[in-house]
Amino acid sequence: MAQDLKKSELSGWLSPLFGVSFSILLGLFTVRLASDTIERLVYPFIAPIAAGLGLAVTSLGVVISIRSWVGLATPFIGLAADRFGKKRLMVIGLSTQLVGLLLMLVVDGWWAVVPMILTGLGTASFVPIQLAYVSDLVPYQTRGRALAFVDMAFSVAGILALPVVGWLIENYSWRVPYAILAAITLVTATLTWRLLPEAKAHTAALPANPFAGLQAALRQPAVWAAIVLAMLLFYVFSGFATVWALWLGDRFAF
Repeated sequence: MAQDLKKSELSGWLSPLFGVSFSILLGLFTVRLASDTIERLVYPFIAPIAAGLGLAVTSLGVVISIRSWVGLATPFIGLAADRFGKKRLMVIGLSTQLVGLLLMLVVDGWWAVVPMILTGLGTASFVPIQLAYVSDLVPYQTRGRALAFVDMAFSVAGILALPVVGWLIENYSWRVPYAILAAITLVTATLTWRLLPEAKAHTAALPANPFAGLQAALRQPAVWAAIVLAMLLFYVFSGFATVWALWLGDRFAF
């Protein structure tokens, strides 16, 4: 009873800080943690995954690159979220990730491109839509704090989740993390659909031309600068993480 009371008091103190129920925010963080782990695990463990699939490391690198190109569908996914609801698109994204994870348990060779595309499409359907969902759910004054809390999952995935993934690969199989993440994703997709409230957008009604806003944004130099910066940051991160993992394996016989 006392422990439940303390949890309630903590949640009551944190909710005004973020402008939304802390239990909802913690749930969003947890779902994002699983999604980011799915996205990140292939980089540090590219060598054992490639060996398990029967591919050269460079071949798996091509597969990962194809997965990244799926992100170009994000603007169209955003339009779908505006039309049909962000909560629904988040669940679709998680479900797509789930199918990709399940396929990773059975495929070999170049067939890995299919589940990789699906997990990439799931990430593109979930992560940006989740951030937009949080923006709709949270008042402007506390939006930055709420978004930062959810986005912290990316770092926590690297600090806590990836060492567990490495231990599972070393002691069991490279497919075991995918099986566990598939089970977690099934739970998170179900809870997202059943428990998360619908968030009302702060914007006006959608225009007749759904691409009008996108066209206007692409005429702004600052938007192109942000796109190029994001692409360079992702390129540096993924390139460093992959090469660093391969170097560690060669240098220390991991």
